[in-house]
Amino acid sequence: MLMLRPWTMVCLTGRQWKGDAGGFATYRVWKRYQDKLKFKTKENERRLIMKGQKFLKVTGILMIIGGAFGIIAGIVAILGVSGLAALSGSAAGTGLLYAASFLCLISGIVQLIAGIQGVKNCTKPELAQKCIVWGAIVAVLSVLGNVLNMVGGSGFSVTSLATGLILPALYIYGAYLNKKEN
Repeated sequence: MLMLRPWTMVCLTGRQWKGDAGGFATYRVWKRYQDKLKFKTKENERRLIMKGQKFLKVTGILMIIGGAFGIIAGIVAILGVSGLAALSGSAAGTGLLYAASFLCLISGIVQLIAGIQGVKNCTKPELAQKCIVWGAIVAVLSVLGNVLNMVGGSGFSVTSLATGLILPALYIYGAYLNKKEN
């Protein structure tokens, strides 16, 4: 604020406020302007706080959906490998398939738990460290799944690794933003 005359006040944006000679109206307008600035600052702080909560909640919901699909895929895979072993009459060579199926099931369960923890604890910054740990576990299981694919002869896939790590990385970032609010 820049005071030019006793009855005129100019703010940094260039608007002029003219009041009475005593300056009471000018002071009143200036005070209202200051209150708006304070409100905007508090609103911006609230937006930053909400950013971590919303980020963690949205990624948590996505992890719940992905975990549910992972559990269904794991169960179907285990049943499929069992059916394959029964039809072939021998369980030889199904070890890696069983391992991949159980890893899919375990990853789906862990992802579901992590998603539930994220949605449940998105308003509690003091529990954000717990969400970071769950997100790291999901990321490790994703990398382990890609390693298992390579052992099975599928080869290394950058896209598979990247898509498997995007959601856990965003989840960890949301938990970190939430933790920063504490």
